[in-house]
Amino acid sequence: MKRKTFFGIYGKVMSYTLLILLGVVIVAAMFFSGQISATLENMERQQLSNVFAPLMDQLGGKSDEEVISLSEEFHVKNAAFEFYVQNEEGEIIYKTSGAIILDTDNELDKSNDDVYFYGKEKNDKFQMSMPLPSGKSVYMSAKSSGDTVYQEFTQKTIMVLLSLFIIGGLAASAFAYRITRPIKTLARNTKRMSKLEFVPPPVARKDEIGQLANDVYRMYEDLKAEIEREREMEESQRYFFSAASHELKTPIASTLILLQGMLDNVGEYKDHPQYLRECIKKMKAQSKMISEILEIVRLTDGTIIPNYEKIEVGEVVKSVVASYETLTEAKEQQIIVNLPDIFICKTDRVMLTRVLSNVILNAAQNTPEQGEISIWNQKQKDMKIRLFILNKGAKIDTETLSNIFEPFYREDKARSSEVNRSGLGLTIVKKTLDCMGIVFSLENNDDGVCFWMDLPVYVESTTEN
Repeated sequence: MKRKTFFGIYGKVMSYTLLILLGVVIVAAMFFSGQISATLENMERQQLSNVFAPLMDQLGGKSDEEVISLSEEFHVKNAAFEFYVQNEEGEIIYKTSGAIILDTDNELDKSNDDVYFYGKEKNDKFQMSMPLPSGKSVYMSAKSSGDTVYQEFTQKTIMVLLSLFIIGGLAASAFAYRITRPIKTLARNTKRMSKLEFVPPPVARKDEIGQLANDVYRMYEDLKAEIEREREMEESQRYFFSAASHELKTPIASTLILLQGMLDNVGEYKDHPQYLRECIKKMKAQSKMISEILEIVRLTDGTIIPNYEKIEVGEVVKSVVASYETLTEAKEQQIIVNLPDIFICKTDRVMLTRVLSNVILNAAQNTPEQGEISIWNQKQKDMKIRLFILNKGAKIDTETLSNIFEPFYREDKARSSEVNRSGLGLTIVKKTLDCMGIVFSLENNDDGVCFWMDLPVYVESTTEN
């Protein structure tokens, strides 16, 4: 388990960072090593040049005897330095006891006309040659102190670089942890999201990782919402089919009893014409309910597509109101329509007629006798006109109001099957308005129960020739 954890993203980031750091340290060590060595050699060369500069000035243009005399005097004062003087024919004019004769043809480096540099011999002496104007050359040497300085400096440099590497390793560990922690958290949360487990909102970050975490969390929230919506739809479908089965089962069973009674000529069922008419009445009601169920299914699955056109709403309202005059007159109800002469909207005529028919029928059925139903409009923002239908004196309790658009829902607990009250009218209203994208509501107010919907205003389009 630990192996898997280390060689995960944290281990990889940590390893890559340490490799880069190690490479930087090695390159830095090689660079400084070369620079230090070159600097020490230049310092020793400069030191020899400064020491022998007075002698070089004195030997210029002197004879061999004078060169020997001056060299002896110089060696007495600078016994730590060994040297010898060679003339232009290669003969040694003067030589100290510890001076090393070099093979100048093989070892002499004449890349510099002023200084011939030999470097270091096995005896740790530093050698250098300087030419004189007379053609003579002075070959000098001194014990090198550069090795000791170089070793000390190298040891200190190694300690410093090692300390930097350790500090860098700790910093790399902290860096890797800080970089990989949100990624590991995101990976762990996405795994829990895949199982639809609870995942808290991500910690606020302003970088790309924070943006990714927020995007993934939004997708997770959308997925949960979609799953919940699917569950609600499935539950709604189960309820719908259960309720539909119940609504269809009772009248079908009742019809079967009537038919069986007539077939058996039992009691009053011998009056076949009367009970046949009753059977036909029940079958017509069931046929209407099945048609409404099919309409709800088509509205739900998007089979019905609205045909938007220019509609004079007042004309549609008056035609629907006229179709229910018999019902309203029987209950001594009054429908007051207060709409402007020109009330033009852009919608589907058939679907709007269906909605108005169900709403007005529902209002007439639930408004008390001798009651009043009012219909009017009001302009809204965003090119909308709100159409109101109010059945005065009616009230709907809170529980009923929250479920009134559910299929087969009736306010009475006995779920009575009165004529034209299948319990699907307002469900069809909701599905139809949702299909057309029209905002609506059914609510209680001080005067009664009010239904309203926002219809889009029709705008004449202009075409340039």
